[in-house]
Amino acid sequence: MKKNPYDPNEHLKSKLDQYKVDIPEFEMKRSRTDRWVHYLASPTKNPFDPLFDTMRTWTLAKVIPVVLSAGVACLQAFLM
Repeated sequence: MKKNPYDPNEHLKSKLDQYKVDIPEFEMKRSRTDRWVHYLASPTKNPFDPLFDTMRTWTLAKVIPVVLSAGVACLQAFLM
């Protein structure tokens, strides 16, 4: 356990130096359409997150639309 595994190994270095890899050049700048698609697909911050911090507001946010839609349905039934 005295030998450091991160010391450079000459045999390994010689084996790795045998291989030559050609990396092709490619354009790093994105096209305008790629940037536009990336902008459209990027995640956004939810503006209603501060409203849903407590359980009470979460419950109200779920109950109020149901109550309002039931009220509108009853109103339509009475007007007919």
